Amino acid sequence: MLKKGIIWLEGLDRIKKLLDVFKSPQDDYPVIHVAGTNGKGSVCAFLSSVLSSVPCESSESEDMSFVGDEIDNLIEMNGTSFTNFLGSEISTDVSSFLDNSCFGPSETEPFSSAWQAPPSKVGATLKVGTFTSPHLFELRDSIRINNQPVSIELYENTRMEVENTCHQVFGEPGNDIKTSPWPSWFERLTAIAMLIFSRVSVDVAVVGVGLGGTLDATNVIDAPVLCVFTHISEDYAEFLGNTIKDIASHKAGILKRGAAVVIGYQSRPAVPGIITDRALKVGAGPVYNASTAVKVPDRRGWATISLPPRRGAQSETITYPITLNGPSQLENSALAVSAISVLRDCGGIFEKITNEIIVEGMRRTRWPGSPEWLTIPLALTPITVLVDGAHNIDGSRILKEYITEVKQYLLETGNPVGRVVWICGTSTNRDLKRVFSEMIEHNDTVFCVPFDLVPTQEMPWVECWQPEEMEEVLRKNFPVVKRYIAMDISEPLEQISINFASGEWDPRSTIVVVAGSNFLIADLYRKYNLLA
Repeated sequence: MLKKGIIWLEGLDRIKKLLDVFKSPQDDYPVIHVAGTNGKGSVCAFLSSVLSSVPCESSESEDMSFVGDEIDNLIEMNGTSFTNFLGSEISTDVSSFLDNSCFGPSETEPFSSAWQAPPSKVGATLKVGTFTSPHLFELRDSIRINNQPVSIELYENTRMEVENTCHQVFGEPGNDIKTSPWPSWFERLTAIAMLIFSRVSVDVAVVGVGLGGTLDATNVIDAPVLCVFTHISEDYAEFLGNTIKDIASHKAGILKRGAAVVIGYQSRPAVPGIITDRALKVGAGPVYNASTAVKVPDRRGWATISLPPRRGAQSETITYPITLNGPSQLENSALAVSAISVLRDCGGIFEKITNEIIVEGMRRTRWPGSPEWLTIPLALTPITVLVDGAHNIDGSRILKEYITEVKQYLLETGNPVGRVVWICGTSTNRDLKRVFSEMIEHNDTVFCVPFDLVPTQEMPWVECWQPEEMEEVLRKNFPVVKRYIAMDISEPLEQISINFASGEWDPRSTIVVVAGSNFLIADLYRKYNLLA
């Protein structure tokens, strides 16, 4: 079962016309362009963190008045929480995270924001712009400088400038988004990001593709210094094509003459060849396949990677921490480190990147909601939940692998393992049966919830499955699964809290997971005032 949303991929003419008015700000700084199906956000986070750890002598790069502090208190976390159980030695032994509500916080590396990374050890650093989508909490957090969302003032002033320019260049927007002469909301958001990066004089920008590649608004970038490809699979087939060849060809559309290319792990064998062929056609290259990272046996959460020889140097091995959760982060981190290694040969500011800086940048990486453990304050008893924006087939499979590893670790450390309780809400352009089949086991419990559509009002194609529809899919295809309907995310959390307090469920043997959409994760933050 699949419901299509509404989206338009009409080419780049409008955004180019808009940016031309601002004298093509996207050409004012070197860009790393990242495309793929899964892992773009994590890879962008790794890349941005490493680059923003590179020392810089310019006093201009020390001025960070244009980043916002309004999102600095998203959630009070007394450490990396349970985030690094497959991750970093930052977290030492996982048993230190266990408390009466399943998993609790660490006190090893305090920080007070979902976005806030530990402080840099190198002083003034490069100024790095990052643009990714979709947003998590609000549109402006798609645009970040040194891993912090830009300020409300800067975002709103730039947005108004772009809107006023659209009025002058394209006329009245009209009431029908499909027939409006204006650039789409995402084209305007992309223009805002490109303009902000130029105005604050970033040293480099890391830009994630929104959808596909060829016709994506970010493909207005004419001369990326590096193109990076994360894992590519069948997603948004209704827009990109029904075959992996069609989809990969769309993604490869970001390649430009002179750009170096790094391809991450691909489970579909045809993908690397499709990208390489496109690179040869447009004059991009050299083309590299990312090196493979392996876990360090005696250092939990660390990985080691052997990089290919650089110009005038021998091959080398780097051992680095992984601060993000989930089995896919071994591949994502390997791609990011491989890309940084290639970037060093691009000269200029990138020559300053040492192995020590790579380790420091990987240590400082944060990427909220993908996945992370949060403790939710409830009246009866707090609940610690695993949240993940996993919303497609591969993302769901990876999340399930992570939960399986959590269960295995709990067994190895003598902790009980019982039920998994899912709180799920997802967009209607997702195949529910396939998503559920990747995540859910027959002894699980599922609460079906909608997410709030108000924050998505500028994205009219975003619709959520109604709880009754989700429950019907479960009933028909997974009849043994216990399933419940709820009207918002608070209902299941309150019920779980009651079950824990009454002793009906054992909190130490219950894993609570909130998954299916970044919009649902954002609802969780808002509902429990985790933004304040």
